[in-house]
Amino acid sequence: TITWNTNKAASSRIQYGTTSSYGSDSGVADTSPMVLSHSMQISSLSTATTYHFRIIAVDASGATAYSLDSTFVTAPDTTPPVITGITTNAYMTAFIVSWTTDEASSSRVSCGINDVTEITTTTTNTNPRVISHQVTINGLTPTTEYQCSVYSIDASGNQAISGIFTKFTMNHIPDLTNIAFPDIGTTYFVVTWDTDILASSKVRSINLLFP
Repeated sequence: TITWNTNKAASSRIQYGTTSSYGSDSGVADTSPMVLSHSMQISSLSTATTYHFRIIAVDASGATAYSLDSTFVTAPDTTPPVITGITTNAYMTAFIVSWTTDEASSSRVSCGINDVTEITTTTTNTNPRVISHQVTINGLTPTTEYQCSVYSIDASGNQAISGIFTKFTMNHIPDLTNIAFPDIGTTYFVVTWDTDILASSKVRSINLLFP
């Protein structure tokens, strides 16, 4: 907000920008009635940035006065992003984690077991930053409960960390190898196979044609 006084009733107007050429204009206010004490608010400015401005006042006769060029510096952004809407799709050795932030920011996910961080993704979406985030974290152990958090950093370096959420990876599906039929009779057959982990055994009804 910029305030000033004039020695006679006049309208209010500010030209402003990041250089002395300005480039932005507040528009004219206080034309009816005109005022002696002026106040205007300029919004949608960048944080931690130097702006130039000048004041323009026009009285009832149309005489126009211009102030000298002046500057101000906006305050730095110290507010971290707000993280909402975390969802997780679980797979055997990976999670796909999605979330949103209220401002453009980077993306990172960290997961661990018993509050000990084990796997952290690299930080992505730094240029440009994004509002909708999706990160895949790989290298997890099947059928394991993980505690995870997401991290987002805005352009001013403010970091937001979500609360811890838990998720189980899916069961490991055994890999079948070395399938063989060592004994085939007229009304039966024997089938054998190997799995890469301990697993139960079951054969569903199938139709086979043997020579």
